[in-house]
Amino acid sequence: MNAMLFIRHCPACGTDLPDQGAKQCSRCKTRYCGPACQKKHWEDCGHDKLCRKMRKSGGAERYYADQQYKKAVAEAVAECAAATQGQTCYICTEAVHCKTKEGLVRMCACHTTEGFVHLSCLVRQAEIAVADDMSNEEYAAKMSRWHRCRLCGQQFYGQAYFALGWACFKAYNWGGPSPREMTLKISGLHQLGQSLGLMGLHEDALRVREAELALVEQLGYPEEAVAHFRTSVELCRVRAAPGTDVSASNTCKEHWGNLVKMHGEGAAVTLIEAFNLSLRLCSVPEHAHEGLKFVREQVPIAERALGPANETTLKLRRVLARVLVNTRSAATWDANLREAETIFSDILARARQVFGEQHPLTKVIQEDQKKVRACRTLGPRPIGSIY
Repeated sequence: MNAMLFIRHCPACGTDLPDQGAKQCSRCKTRYCGPACQKKHWEDCGHDKLCRKMRKSGGAERYYADQQYKKAVAEAVAECAAATQGQTCYICTEAVHCKTKEGLVRMCACHTTEGFVHLSCLVRQAEIAVADDMSNEEYAAKMSRWHRCRLCGQQFYGQAYFALGWACFKAYNWGGPSPREMTLKISGLHQLGQSLGLMGLHEDALRVREAELALVEQLGYPEEAVAHFRTSVELCRVRAAPGTDVSASNTCKEHWGNLVKMHGEGAAVTLIEAFNLSLRLCSVPEHAHEGLKFVREQVPIAERALGPANETTLKLRRVLARVLVNTRSAATWDANLREAETIFSDILARARQVFGEQHPLTKVIQEDQKKVRACRTLGPRPIGSIY
């Protein structure tokens, strides 16, 4: 696997670098298009001052990852500053981290007096939780510390989720060739790929997914599992390319089908992809009717398997309600609107109870409900794209 996932251009002149064979600094492994650019970067661009720091961090790529992590932490702390004022970290019990001097965040579903934490404390806790002698079930549960709150059990969001993605990548992408270390590398890449995708950085996510696939193939995973990773790569590829909604819908179908075969239609990972597929189908005119039928089928499956207040269940029901309101059929519009109003009232109440008023899901459902109420006055018209 090529270690350079993100440094793709010469830092001196901006020229695209090849995957292999580029000139590089012998100390920090920064790559250049040639000796002249390396010399210029050292003498004129400050590399002489940065080189030692980059080498100490583990090389140019890891230094880049560390900078991205610190940037995401700073943005998460700034975003949460008002909400965390006067609070302390539930792990270290301090307001300011003793080593990093960072402030607190709370980007999960905790919404009373819990959940205030330093991201550095979460990272350390996640690193300690993963041990070498774990079973596969224990490993999966402990790795969830990298993306799920231990207190409320819900997934982190926003810059906190993004920072933890970079931290997981930093923690596990530099080990040796043992099976456990390779598995950890895959987990680190997967977590980073998820966070990049959620932030809309699809080109970077694609490179991470390609590296993940290369490791899976190298380790000799079963063909069914490898096919799942290949489809993930293709899905990232169409998301990174503009104007490919139909292609993305077809790739989402294939990805969801692979997950059904591997885990069953009621598995959490399958239903998450069912949500992604429903978004794609319902946002492409050629697939709109298919999308409505599909999401109606998936909602009861999610309610039975995950529960009516689960985040994925609520998101699926939100898609269903928006599709109902977006219909252009005057004959069914009034009945659809009444059904959508009922759905929005129910899922908003559940989101407030489980996630709190400040959670992104609660906020978007609340905005949707306002638009639906406006539709009652304005008459049949779409409330906007559901994607």
